[in-house]
Amino acid sequence: GCAAAWHAVRAAAGDAGTAWLHSADSASLEDAAVPMSALLFEGDGDALVAITTRVAARAGAIVRIESRSSEALHAGQGYDLAALLHEQSISTNTAAAGGNAQLMTMA
Repeated sequence: GCAAAWHAVRAAAGDAGTAWLHSADSASLEDAAVPMSALLFEGDGDALVAITTRVAARAGAIVRIESRSSEALHAGQGYDLAALLHEQSISTNTAAAGGNAQLMTMA
């Protein structure tokens, strides 16, 4: 189930994963000083409502919550692990060169 998947993800992440991959406890769910950008939850609807209420009360950025029931996880319906990824892109504003990117490379 979820515990086995959690241990597999932690093992795959290795030592580098300990800096960004944590198991949340009751106190850390509401503590905005504890960084959290995504939460993987296993449980029923009532427990999900309770945990989303607690996480929503945190100060700071919105936390994405991926939830699955125990039955769904046992049936092989895993979490959307894309929720754990952070994408960053860099763009160059070419407006100063009249929109022509080649002018930006001229010396």
